[in-house]
Amino acid sequence: MRVRILLAASVGLVGAAAPIPPAADQIAAAGWPDPSRAAASDTTETETYVYYPSAEYEGAARGIMQLIGAVDVRMSDAFPTATITVVLGADYVPPAAG
Repeated sequence: MRVRILLAASVGLVGAAAPIPPAADQIAAAGWPDPSRAAASDTTETETYVYYPSAEYEGAARGIMQLIGAVDVRMSDAFPTATITVVLGADYVPPAAG
């Protein structure tokens, strides 16, 4: 399974990729494959969603949604290069350093 994280918000962030490492670390620490990281072409997203391509991946998408605090999951074929795509919106809050 390939997991990809897209940074789709620039509001209130320090550095263009600020939340990607914490989100990727959260996902990898939970035992998911190390996710790829990229900036999204649209950086105006206000909410974080987890996308999956077909019903068989909904459970995995919901697990990642709960892990990172996403708003919800959505089935979509808009992201063909990954099984699960996390689109980080402006609402994403990285976990506190522990």
